Amino acid sequence: MSRATVVPLALALLVCCALGDYATGVDVTFTLLYLAPVALGAWYRGRAFGAALALLASASSLWTSLADPARRTRLHVVIWNEIGVLGVLLALVVVMARLRAAIDREKRERRSAIDQLRHADRLNVIGKLAAGVAHEIGTPLNVISGSAELLQAARVTPEKREELLAGIVKQTHRISVIIRQLLDFGRRAATTTTRVDVNTIVEATASMLTPMARKGSARLEVAVSDAALFVDVNASELEQVISNLVLNGLHAMRGLPRSVLRIATRAESGRACIVVEDEGTGIAKENLPHIFDPFFTTKEVGAGTGLGLSVSYGIVQEHGGDIQVRSEPGRGSRFEVRLPLAP
Repeated sequence: MSRATVVPLALALLVCCALGDYATGVDVTFTLLYLAPVALGAWYRGRAFGAALALLASASSLWTSLADPARRTRLHVVIWNEIGVLGVLLALVVVMARLRAAIDREKRERRSAIDQLRHADRLNVIGKLAAGVAHEIGTPLNVISGSAELLQAARVTPEKREELLAGIVKQTHRISVIIRQLLDFGRRAATTTTRVDVNTIVEATASMLTPMARKGSARLEVAVSDAALFVDVNASELEQVISNLVLNGLHAMRGLPRSVLRIATRAESGRACIVVEDEGTGIAKENLPHIFDPFFTTKEVGAGTGLGLSVSYGIVQEHGGDIQVRSEPGRGSRFEVRLPLAP
């Protein structure tokens, strides 16, 4: 229920209770019915609005009592009764307000814990990327070092000098791009969503993970859709999902020479579909129902946290999508991520 509709709804309920109270004069029944609009107002609009409704309800009950000539003769009883009604309603307001505050606090704490787990998973992915990136940075550093030594030790022609300097600039830019990708990936993801093209995210993530694949003697093949696939997502979190699936695939293919991991995108029934398919060892049938459980892992000690697939599943679910998996031992695994296309 939206906060905008609570005020007229609560007031309408209060008026109905007041009219019923006046028409019948049944104290206990309508005192109980007053609890509904007061509780509704306190839950959705806070303690102040709930207290205001409690005062209105108590005033309505007092007005009904004073409208009865027989009751006016026992004014002290009426006043004592209405003080009790007001006390009960105000106590309800306090209870509802505290209950709502406790639930909101618990939601914030749970969200904070989930964010911390996701960030821990991102840092774990960065750790896995470190070896591949070190190799990737080593090559341009060797080029820069060699070019600098030539410029320092030998007399070169102006043309050769320009060529060497251009090479240094190019390789320096290459290193900065790699480092910037890692820094962007390791940064805490923002909570906002933006409209992005799935194809662009897949290509950028595959580019970042190529050194990791190359280090493991594997190859990444990327086949994106010809048409743009726009979705409303948190781009950093979608990168995290794709990275986890690719890294799991690379780990499953470890030790298998000339293995290929394929990443593809397509549109399917109003959804953007991302397919990550490996040629690895596959997943045992008894493990398939548990692969998205937190901290569940079949990797050796120290090789995984058991958070990657769990975090990825939660991210996709929050964006209105789903993940499906098919796998057979010895025949690889196929993960499909489906996200709603942007209107």
